[in-house]
Amino acid sequence: MPEEEEEDDKEDETRGHRCKKKEDVGVAKDDIGPCTLAQCARYESKNVSFAKQICPDSKSACAKLTCPPGKDGLPGVNGLNGEKGDRGAPGLPGIAGPTGPQGERGPAGPRGEKGESGNPVEITSLNRRLGTLESKLEQYAKALTFFKDITIAGDKIYVTKGAQGNYKDGKAECTNGRGQLATPQNALENKAVQEIAAQYKVFPFLGITDIDTEGTFRYPDGKTISYSNWAKGEPNNDKGVEDCVEMYFDGYWNDKNCDEKRLIICEY
Repeated sequence: MPEEEEEDDKEDETRGHRCKKKEDVGVAKDDIGPCTLAQCARYESKNVSFAKQICPDSKSACAKLTCPPGKDGLPGVNGLNGEKGDRGAPGLPGIAGPTGPQGERGPAGPRGEKGESGNPVEITSLNRRLGTLESKLEQYAKALTFFKDITIAGDKIYVTKGAQGNYKDGKAECTNGRGQLATPQNALENKAVQEIAAQYKVFPFLGITDIDTEGTFRYPDGKTISYSNWAKGEPNNDKGVEDCVEMYFDGYWNDKNCDEKRLIICEY
């Protein structure tokens, strides 16, 4: 054997004994500790029984060798892209955005099915009520024929027989006919009453007075008037007895004694 190999064997044997005395370095008995794989191979090739003494539970000392981990290597090259995964579950709804502009009107939908026939009892009741209304209209029409003049202003009707009377007489006559003395509440109605007065050339009494409170003129229902057309300087309550209102031919108003006789014009 060459001299160089003998020196290696002695060195390996020495290291082997150092491995065997593992208690000195705090390594478990069944672990090799500081022995290297190359040394293990040499022990096994040179002296198998010696290697088994180091690792008695193994057929080969190399089978039980444990070496400390080496340093981490450099990162490897990125691998190829994997296959596309399954679609994930939908996320939570986001915050509602602002309301958009109104869209164009869509086309008309199909015509609906024909509805069921109405209740015969309800139809009969409606027909009866319509008949009653028609009868009353005919009655009113006949009643109106007794008046000489009829004037319409908006939804108001003004009628007169041409009769005259004081305020109390006129109020009673119009009330009996389910109306009231002419009480214009705007310029259009005022003009309608004026035309009748001008035609008969008699001032009419209006349904406006301050009988309850001097200076506060009210409608027949007690409400304060909202429209007026007083002549210049009126109302003046001349001699303290003018609580009623008459209309001149030009449409202006004047307060007047209620006992005077004036044209009776009723309002419906």
